[in-house]
Amino acid sequence: MINEIFSLSLNAMWTFKVRTFLTLLGMIIGIGSVIIVTTAGSSVNIFIEKQ
Repeated sequence: MINEIFSLSLNAMWTFKVRTFLTLLGMIIGIGSVIIVTTAGSSVNIFIEKQ
């Protein structure tokens, strides 16, 4: 059962290469933006505390 699901998902990823690429790109951009915003907020907070 698990092997069938894994096989079907890999087959779908291989068939729809552009969709897979765009999904992965969106996830990478989304995670990166959350990390950047969190880091910027933390940096501003530290800057304000030092003032």
